[in-house]
Amino acid sequence: IVCASGMSSADRVEKYHADGAALLGGKPLRVDKVCADIRSLRKWLQKHQDDTLAAGPQGKLLELAQAYHKAAVAGGADEESFRDEVLGLVEDLLKLPEGKLISGKAKRTAIKWMEALRGKACGDDAAPDAEGDALEVMTVIDVAGEEGGPISLDLMDDDGETLENVGIADAELSERIRSCFDAGEEVKMEVDRKARQVRGFAKA
Repeated sequence: IVCASGMSSADRVEKYHADGAALLGGKPLRVDKVCADIRSLRKWLQKHQDDTLAAGPQGKLLELAQAYHKAAVAGGADEESFRDEVLGLVEDLLKLPEGKLISGKAKRTAIKWMEALRGKACGDDAAPDAEGDALEVMTVIDVAGEEGGPISLDLMDDDGETLENVGIADAELSERIRSCFDAGEEVKMEVDRKARQVRGFAKA
């Protein structure tokens, strides 16, 4: 799909991705410029919601939204206006037709981001207990690896923070995780984040 500007949808997403990374990397963070870029992206998404992107550009779009989400939950200057703009972007992603600009799997990730942003807006910013159990319950959002062999997982916690490329050497556990994930089930694991180790399935 080629936009009116002569730039393909994939190229446009790549430019938004590059611009967003540059803006978020600026010191100090120019929230006004970041919010303006998010508004531009939201308008583009609404106008091009029926375009279809390949998996690569879809991933870039999700990475960009994740970067904005992380910056918003971190807080800082103009926190409320920034968070509201990012929340609007995430809500817009969830309204898009599935499988075109965004995949169904990505939408499940975006739902977690929306819940985290809404929770922060309601003042749910209590810090976790530092003395608590080191194990966390995280949701599997992607599985990579050859069928029947070791796998690696991308995981996400309830705040939308991700832990990527966590290896699973145990063949039996790998097969059980892959089977559940491929069946479309929500797979929750007990994870030692600091050690980057999956200890097993989370207890129901």
